[in-house]
Amino acid sequence: MCPPVFIINNQFVNPKFGSTNNHTVEEARELLKLVLRKWAENHAQIFSLLNEEWDDEEAQVQELLRLKKEAEKMHALVKDKIK
Repeated sequence: MCPPVFIINNQFVNPKFGSTNNHTVEEARELLKLVLRKWAENHAQIFSLLNEEWDDEEAQVQELLRLKKEAEKMHALVKDKIK
């Protein structure tokens, strides 16, 4: 599962004139930075768990499922914010 790619179109936003759109664009950028940082941490943990040797495979599967659910929550948050 790869993180989604976002392109923020700010070609019509002129920072010199204090448009209200500037705040929206900055808010979206900050949210995107936070989500992508968390997403990267989440996926790093998943790959780390996959490469580790676990004595208890069931515990490993449970931890992977927890990380998968966390990734799905982040995906839902982003989908909700871009509507």
